[in-house]
Amino acid sequence: MISISRVYGTIPPGYRILVDRLWPRGIKKDSIDLWLKEVAPSEDLRKWFDHIPERFDEFKRRYFEELDNNPATEELIGICNRQDVVLLYAAKDKERNNAAVLKEWLERMNIKPITMDHLERYGQIYAEAFSGPPWNDPWKPEGAEIHIRELLETKTSYGLEYVIDNQVVGFVLGTSMLFHYGRTFEINDLAVDPAYQKRGIATELLNRCIADVKERGMVGVHLITAGEGVLPGFYEKHGFEKETEVILMGKDL
Repeated sequence: MISISRVYGTIPPGYRILVDRLWPRGIKKDSIDLWLKEVAPSEDLRKWFDHIPERFDEFKRRYFEELDNNPATEELIGICNRQDVVLLYAAKDKERNNAAVLKEWLERMNIKPITMDHLERYGQIYAEAFSGPPWNDPWKPEGAEIHIRELLETKTSYGLEYVIDNQVVGFVLGTSMLFHYGRTFEINDLAVDPAYQKRGIATELLNRCIADVKERGMVGVHLITAGEGVLPGFYEKHGFEKETEVILMGKDL
């Protein structure tokens, strides 16, 4: 749950994050868990708004644009997905302030368990994402739906979807298997609607998925990805390494 509170007063329970660009006067460091000034409005926007009520709607629109393109929000989203958070601000206006806008923006973005109810949407996303680079596979939505359905119907399947404005824009899906050294999870699919790529959605889905399967007792996570292009680097950035003891083999029939 995400809530907001003025830093001067009684703060409700939760992980306390100051989201102002300036440190509030008279507030002790130990009263705040984290100061994330990087997600605050830019200096120019903050000065332009100047807490003038008539400018709030335009301030909100501009701040949304800044947040949509701010990589620092990845850390905040990750924290919000793990625990209750209180966004702290210093402004006197309890309704028209940057924390209220930030809370609304965060609530537009949500990670939820994958569900068969959204199978058609997953098929659309999969077909669009994998038909483009680096894969360039000629997927059609109906074929992608069958592919995803078969995975979802597997008893050991697990997945997450990413929702913005009540629309699924990405998902991660995989299955687990038991080996002599423990149970491992294989990420079969990680796909994001091309219109929403490069916003950190894949990173959020991947990080949440890894955290969840680790909590479920998995001893490792594996995946198959393109051998060239940006994907190997993406996964290496998140701690994945190329396997040296096994190779992928295949045979045409």
